[in-house]
Amino acid sequence: LVEFAIILPLMVVLVFTTIQYGLYMNAQTTLTHLSREGARYAAVHPATNSAILTYLQSITPSTIGYSNMIVSISPVQGSATRVTGNPIYVKLTYDMKKKMFLPANFLGVPIFNKTCMVKTTMVIE
Repeated sequence: LVEFAIILPLMVVLVFTTIQYGLYMNAQTTLTHLSREGARYAAVHPATNSAILTYLQSITPSTIGYSNMIVSISPVQGSATRVTGNPIYVKLTYDMKKKMFLPANFLGVPIFNKTCMVKTTMVIE
């Protein structure tokens, strides 16, 4: 009984940290996939940002939520550099606070990032 009382808090912390890490990695993987899909769509349909944003909104799963993301597309719409053969960038920034149930810092040492930023580059076709 004494050994169980000593080990239980450590095991609970280990299990909750593993669950938190899994949620964090799931969100990061989903954002990476969304960024790639958005950049691919932007490379094929580079004319308007609104079409790219509408496409991203349509494929964003409810576990992430489109309203929780900040989408940046560059070069800007109508730019002279947004032509065939040049790169286009889609960057997604997501606030991870809604995915976290454990503190992001432990004794002042960061364990998890509070925001996740992914950026994908593709060449405009």
